[in-house]
Amino acid sequence: MNEVDETKSSNGRGAPRQTRRFEISLPIVPARVVEAAATLGGYDTPEAFIQEAALKAAEEFQQRLQHAISRDNGHGKGRKAGTGATNES
Repeated sequence: MNEVDETKSSNGRGAPRQTRRFEISLPIVPARVVEAAATLGGYDTPEAFIQEAALKAAEEFQQRLQHAISRDNGHGKGRKAGTGATNES
């Protein structure tokens, strides 16, 4: 579930700045499933497995966010992803 808050605020220079808020929903998994996955994955504890999974999810989210930011910085101008073409051509 992603929630986007697109309120505009001033950055001190008079130019509007767009702020977005993302909400990530995580699945509820029974403890025995986490314990089994941790054991099968070779982790010492279920907590270590959860920490590794959370770190991977955070890294993936950051990559997606950076991609979205870099795409938005062009304001629709520039290169289309993977095509080598521009939006203006």
